[in-house]
Amino acid sequence: MRGVVSLNEITLNDLRSWMATESHNHARSSMARKTVAVRGFFAWGYEHGVVGVNPAATLMTPSIPNTLPTVLTESQAEQLLDCAEHSEALQRKNRD
Repeated sequence: MRGVVSLNEITLNDLRSWMATESHNHARSSMARKTVAVRGFFAWGYEHGVVGVNPAATLMTPSIPNTLPTVLTESQAEQLLDCAEHSEALQRKNRD
């Protein structure tokens, strides 16, 4: 990324370049959070007169793929329930 002296010098291309560089070291979800933070910062700066233009106004947030949650197999669920029943029995035994 080129050297920037003032926030007013930052362009959309600078932000895209920064995102491309950062994306090599961070997950898409992290990049999405960073992008939202940068957009919010520049929106705040524009509203308060800190910057004359908001270069991040059209910066796109990286899409995060929708993944289905992992679920227990039937045997894993049975083992979990068996452990819970065993634990409850021990608690009753220790209590009485």
